[in-house]
Order: sequence, then structure tokens, then C-alpha cells
Amino acid sequence: MDLAQLVPISDPLPLAPGFFWILLQLTFVLHLLFMNAMLGGGFVVMMEAIKVRGASTPPPIGKELYDKIPYTVALTINLGVAPLLFAQVLYGQFLYTSTVLMAVQWLAIFALLIGAYYAYYYYYFYHGELDCARLWPLLLAVVLLLLVGFFFTNNISLMQSVRDWPEYFKQPGGSIINWADSSLIPRYLHFVLSAVACGGLFVAILAHMKRKKDPEGAQERINTGLNYYAVATIINFVAGGLFMALLPNDVMARAFGGGNWAVLLMALSALLGVASIVFAFSREVWPTTWCLVITVVLMTLVREAVRLAYLKPYFTLDSLPIRSQMSPAVLFVLVFIAGVAMVVYLIKLAVNSGKEAAK
Repeated sequence: MDLAQLVPISDPLPLAPGFFWILLQLTFVLHLLFMNAMLGGGFVVMMEAIKVRGASTPPPIGKELYDKIPYTVALTINLGVAPLLFAQVLYGQFLYTSTVLMAVQWLAIFALLIGAYYAYYYYYFYHGELDCARLWPLLLAVVLLLLVGFFFTNNISLMQSVRDWPEYFKQPGGSIINWADSSLIPRYLHFVLSAVACGGLFVAILAHMKRKKDPEGAQERINTGLNYYAVATIINFVAGGLFMALLPNDVMARAFGGGNWAVLLMALSALLGVASIVFAFSREVWPTTWCLVITVVLMTLVREAVRLAYLKPYFTLDSLPIRSQMSPAVLFVLVFIAGVAMVVYLIKLAVNSGKEAAK
């Protein structure tokens, strides 16, 4: 079978692909940071609550997150729309196909997100009445979000692995899990461990911002959060290495062979990852944070290099047809800028309202 015949024809773009490519990377980094804080933060609070199960009050570390959970959930979901749309613009013929191949799981994502959203809000409003033996809201939210993450990972795997698309003829019901991809589970573990690390760092940042009011308690929570970050990052080196080792040989050659720029980005990411671990154990919150943010940016670019290497036999960004339409593009840019300004303004209002409520 000629697999290229399974790939639909690309729709024309109104602007050069590079414009949408930059927006895709930018919005995906923002989504990734908030998503990791949401999922990882919930995981950290749940683990700390399990440690004191049977006590009458939730663990102190949870106080850093109770009033932040609604914001992180809302921002994660909304910031996830933009990279998904930009990915559809650039890789629509692959993304739409993979979505159809796993349509059952894809449609389930919306129900799972609503359930996780409700569980997080329930914990937010009623955590004071829930003793540590009743952790079901946090447990439910974390489990549902882990399922969402797995389904997204499966979609990415199917999107890139055109060689596995013929599985549809054996499973035409739209419920394919791409077990044929040996890197699927390591890719997913890499995602989960990154979330745990970012969740721990998120807890440390929130505690660091309150250290003047409660120096001893804040420092304890900072130490706990940074410990989660450091340990999860160390384990993630193993998961990330396994993921890279299980990539197909031809993909590795195209992504990292011949002095490709992805090799340099990968090396820099590894060095910054090690530096962030050192800073975390040294209890340096902001140096750890900056190392993390830069690492996320670099790894996002490496991820893009791997995706293009997967798709190269069938597609390149340069091959996308362009049909220039400047008026919709100008309108999009204006609306995009206005939307960003509105989000910044709303975040500022939310932060100020929180400060007023604390007085």
C-alpha cells in the first residue's frame, strides 16, 4: 500500500506557514505551563493529603492552591484552544485523520474535562469540610486529567505515525489506541512527570510569594514543592531518554542527524534540566523557574523537529499551498492582540480581587 495516498490534500493558507508556526509554538508553551501547573499541582496536593490521611484538616501545602485551582483550570482549557487551532491550520490533514481514527476517545475528552473541572471546583468550595479521608474530588480530577493526557498523547502518536493508519481497516469503529508505537507509553510518562515537576514548582512559587507573612511555614512548603520538582525531573531524564531511544531509526536520523539544530537544542535542554535540579536542591525558586521555562521552550522546538521528521516522507511546511488573503490576516492579528490584552486585564482583576479579599 502506498501510504502517501492515505494523506488528504492540504488546504491553502492565507499567509506563509512560518506565521502560524510561530504562533503555534508560542501558544503551546503557554498552554503547557498552565496545564502542568493544573495537573501537577493537583497531584502534589493529593499526595500530601494521602500522607496525613485520617487527620481532621487538609495538609498545609494545599492552602497554596485552593484559590488558584479555578484560574489554572480555566486558563489551561482556554490556552489549549489556540495551539490546537494552529496545529489544525498547519497539520490539519494529519490531525483530522488521527482524530477520526480515535473518535470515541476524542469525544470523551470533553466529558472528562467537564468532570475534572467540576471535581476541582468541588474541592475548592468544600475543602474545609473534607477531611483527609475523603480525597475523592482530587483523586477524581487527577485521574480524569491523566486520561485526557493519554488520549491527547495517543492522538499525537497517530497523527505522526502514518504507517499505522491502515489499522483503521481492522478497527473502523474509531477507537484505535496506537499500541504499535513503542514510544507511546514513554512519551506519555514524559508528559506526566513534567506535570508533576511543574506542579511542585508551582507550589514553591506560591509559597515563596507568601514568605514574608509566614517565613517558617512558607519555607517548608517551598522545600516540599522543590523536592517534588527535583525528584520528578530526575526520573523524567530516564523517561525522556527511553522515549528518544524508542523513536524509529529513520525519524531519529531525520530529526537529529547531519548536524541538525535539534541536537543543539536537546543538549541545551539537558544542561538546563540539570541546572534546574541543582537550583531546586539549593532552594533557589526563581533560578529553578527560569531554567524550567527556557527548557520548556527548547523542548517544544525539539518536539516540533521530531514531528516534522515523522511527517517528512509525506509532508513539509514548504509544500503547503498559499493563497494570500491579507484582510482576514489583519483582522486576525487585531483580534488576537485584543484578546491577549483582555486576558491580561482579567488576570490583573482576579489577582487584585484576591488581594482585597485577603485584607
